[in-house]
Amino acid sequence: MAEEARAPAAVAAAPSVPNSKGYPALLPPSLAIPPSDNPFWYDGLDPTQLWDLHLHRAVPSKPVQPMLLQESGPPLPAKPAGHLRFVAISDTHNYHDKLPLTSELLTAAGVDVLVHGGDWSNVGEQKDVTRFTEWIRNLPVKHKVVIAGNHDVSFDEAMYLPKLRRRFQHATPVDTRQAKAKLVEGYAHEAASPSNPFPAFAPEGGVAYLEDSGISVQGVKIWGSPWQPKFYSWGFNLPVGAPLREKWARIPDGTDVLLTHGPPVGQGDMCLPAKNRAGCIDLLMEVVTRVHPRYHVFGHIHEGFGQTRTCALRPDGSQSEPIDFINASNCNEHYNKHALNPPIVFDVPLPGVQQHRHADSKDSKGSCAVH
Repeated sequence: MAEEARAPAAVAAAPSVPNSKGYPALLPPSLAIPPSDNPFWYDGLDPTQLWDLHLHRAVPSKPVQPMLLQESGPPLPAKPAGHLRFVAISDTHNYHDKLPLTSELLTAAGVDVLVHGGDWSNVGEQKDVTRFTEWIRNLPVKHKVVIAGNHDVSFDEAMYLPKLRRRFQHATPVDTRQAKAKLVEGYAHEAASPSNPFPAFAPEGGVAYLEDSGISVQGVKIWGSPWQPKFYSWGFNLPVGAPLREKWARIPDGTDVLLTHGPPVGQGDMCLPAKNRAGCIDLLMEVVTRVHPRYHVFGHIHEGFGQTRTCALRPDGSQSEPIDFINASNCNEHYNKHALNPPIVFDVPLPGVQQHRHADSKDSKGSCAVH
């Protein structure tokens, strides 16, 4: 993410009511706000004020110490039996080859799946697309899942040739469809269908590119989407409100790992030094009231690197199952290649493995232990 922060809109009195999409009320009765006939009462409101005044009470969260993949430091804990081990990276901005992703380190860590949350280039030029494609295809991880971000402008097929190619002065245009095809060339992934939104990864592994689409690895379901709220004229930008809601509505129920480029509001989305939040309100609504993934991985806001855990409060005051949010941005806000954030590691149980989510953080009553 780059350029100046947007001017915030003032927050009006915000109700807590279901909307026509079917979101449950996010605030319990003790925190109720005067009702409104508008089901999307938050459209156009400043996300910073909305989070600070209202939503932080409905979606209480706490920081979690992430597992970091580093060349020095304490070794990672052993991968639990019956789990897939993921490593998450994002916002590498052409510095992907500077990360500690050697064969020795990845093998020692037991990594099964790598996910990249987009912004692997600066402005999606052909030389950078080619370089990233060669790197990711040769990376010694069996399963690699990639989405694009706002900086990967040549992958935004609808906007690249009409607008973005000229804005970013690409002397030679990128063939968007060919570039996407080369990422996954030769990998026989199962075909998706309306009844099968999570087709199986190719048995031999490889690279999967997701764009409002899914893939599964040994039954663990991954959904990827590159969109984020409109921010000047970058790739995969959409206005807040109905256009973004339509994208998030495509995320299937049952998603285990959600991979988006942009964050939801309130989770790893604070821009410094202004302390403005740039996350998407509708994305938060979908994630905490319907999708309930085990992990939601993103980037976009470099300053938000880290991991948080939340349990949304239901209208009756009870808590949902915990969700971990991971901002995996490797570049910091200064794009300093000598101070990259390390990859973040997490483990996901295979289908049929009985385990409470993040059981180590729960108290004896099974609460989220978020205060």
